[in-house]
Amino acid sequence: MNKPQSSLVPRSFLLMVFLMLTLFQVGYSQDCAVDAGPDQTYDQTTSVFLDANTPPVGGSGIWSRLSGPSSVNFNDVNDPQTQLLGLVPGDYIFEWTVSGPSCDTASDFVGITIQGIDLEMEIIASDPEPDIGDVVNFTINLSNLGDVEATGVVVEYFVPSGYNNITAINNSGSVDGSQKITWFGFNVPVGTNTVSLNFDATVLTPTGTMGEYTHISEVVFSNQLDVDSSPNNDDGDQSEDDEDNITVGPLQADLSLTKSVVGGDLSPFVGEQISFEISISNDGPHDATNVRVVDQLLSGFNFVSYSATTGTYDPISGFWEVGTLPNGDTETLTIDVVVNASGNYTNTSQVIASDAFD
Repeated sequence: MNKPQSSLVPRSFLLMVFLMLTLFQVGYSQDCAVDAGPDQTYDQTTSVFLDANTPPVGGSGIWSRLSGPSSVNFNDVNDPQTQLLGLVPGDYIFEWTVSGPSCDTASDFVGITIQGIDLEMEIIASDPEPDIGDVVNFTINLSNLGDVEATGVVVEYFVPSGYNNITAINNSGSVDGSQKITWFGFNVPVGTNTVSLNFDATVLTPTGTMGEYTHISEVVFSNQLDVDSSPNNDDGDQSEDDEDNITVGPLQADLSLTKSVVGGDLSPFVGEQISFEISISNDGPHDATNVRVVDQLLSGFNFVSYSATTGTYDPISGFWEVGTLPNGDTETLTIDVVVNASGNYTNTSQVIASDAFD
């Protein structure tokens, strides 16, 4: 008995459907065409637009930030040519992800570099320890260690109350009634000490006012953002590299003398040997140099000998050449004398010379 033969038509139909499904699936497994655009480098003054390809018909694209400063925003995350907002100097990686009805989701990446400036300031004085009445030249050296030239830079400089007669301001700077000097709108090229600002000022007599010889300066504006400093934000310690201070004033030392008779005998007998003890102290703030004390013996005493913890004593001139007296130190001179039968028994001591203002 012959078996019934199966129909070839249904089997051929099923094979055709299977092949069509297979071809359909193979076609859909292709990735969507995607191009995030070329890597680019800009300075901060330039408006930056991305340049990705347009998604396929019926598809969509979306931008995301993979790395770089978090301040950046997309004007439209779905626009292939969106503008980037909130850029600060740094290196960024952005991802453009495309999906469509007939392709698999795919991504491409683009790198954007925003170049910035790095302004640094240093104040230099022509004489770090001037005398009262001296004219001192001050120089503000500006360096730019960034990638691009800094433009539109503004610097403010505060001349302290221990100076007056501000002259010879270069680079079109101007000074106001509070002794604030301002330099407006200049450029600082890339490099070390590429701009120098200068002026002269005259040293006044110390008054003891706090900070009367401390100069302060700061960058208060530039068209570009600084990579490691913020302009016009000095909080009093000049801790950022776009600000600086310098203290330049005359040496000051608070010198004091004490004098006594060793043993306290203020009514000695004629012919008796006594000793005068003179001590000099320096309460600072600086070391005192070329210090000289005079203690002239009058006719009521005859000189015998002396001893000193520092320097030399001349009994004829009465000069004790102390020399340098460091801040916080005390030195002592002891003069041995014999009391005469008559004469002037007054004995005084005085500081008559010091390089430091007392």
